[in-house]
Amino acid sequence: MDNQSYLTNDLTANQRKIISAVSKYRVISRARISELTGLTPSAVTQLSKSLINLGLLREGSRQKCGRGQPPIPLEINPEGAFSLGVSIEPNFIAISISNLSGLIVHHESTPVDNHQSLDEMIELIQTLVSTGIVKAKIPKAKVLGIGFSLAGYRGAKQNWVCVPSLQCLNDVDLVSILNDAFDYPVYIENNVNASVIGEYYSHIKKDFSTIVFIDIGFGIGAGIIYDGVLFKGGFNNAGQVGLSFPYGKERPSYLDFVSRKELSLEQWITRSAVQIEQILSSCIQWIDPQLIILGGSLPKDVADKLIDILSLRIGSLVPVDANSPKLILSPNGERSSTLGASIIPFYNEFYL
Repeated sequence: MDNQSYLTNDLTANQRKIISAVSKYRVISRARISELTGLTPSAVTQLSKSLINLGLLREGSRQKCGRGQPPIPLEINPEGAFSLGVSIEPNFIAISISNLSGLIVHHESTPVDNHQSLDEMIELIQTLVSTGIVKAKIPKAKVLGIGFSLAGYRGAKQNWVCVPSLQCLNDVDLVSILNDAFDYPVYIENNVNASVIGEYYSHIKKDFSTIVFIDIGFGIGAGIIYDGVLFKGGFNNAGQVGLSFPYGKERPSYLDFVSRKELSLEQWITRSAVQIEQILSSCIQWIDPQLIILGGSLPKDVADKLIDILSLRIGSLVPVDANSPKLILSPNGERSSTLGASIIPFYNEFYL
């Protein structure tokens, strides 16, 4: 990657381990960090001091734990760094800015012309980025990078193949183009991988190590965090569950939801619940996730009804004496991919 962030350019692997541990547990003692990372207590003390001086960590309130002087824990300094996320969707472009704690401090979206050129799209994104930084009142020097999420998959030559309305992104060296367009490090994932990164690292990484995010949007896709790491597959196309429901046929997608005028709402929900149950069954058989998150563009009342139906069925997908995954609705709605895009730079800098 050509662009660099001065904040993290000189960080050592051990410093990144400490940031990762603190981020996972929110508030954590130096002794616990030593246990988790294998670093000596003295090394943790010195490295954490350097990270405090960089503004990436800070000391929290003393924790009461028996006799003696309570230890002073470490926590992430939310204002220590910021990251931008850009979600390029078939009918809109959205930008989110997250602080180092993974909380969104700015979000906006704008509709797009389905026939715009790549140059026009880049110019629009540049405007959204520059104005977003000003509106969020963050120093440019604290921007760690920009994550991009796309509605697409990787072709045979690892080029991006996007939905028809985003064809201007196909068959181009998108990484180089975006690196030239921005002063910050650039990272790109498909929108479902971005979503699962955002869901995992913003609020649930402490409690679960393996999760699946099922996106019901323009199409259907799944993002997988396996043992704390994004699972992409051998050709970077893991999670293409929509292949079981080809375009033009009945499928549990938002596009299908708005176009199936011959079905009542209840009929669509009943049919789609059966199809999504097939996806859940495959996820459980192959991935064994502890948590499955349903997200995307469906209206919340529709998604709630699907969750109610599927929650009753998910226990039947595993043996009676085995654990079944928890099934929840994403709290982020349509913002999941944008939030996730803004977490991608943090993920690449501190967790890989």
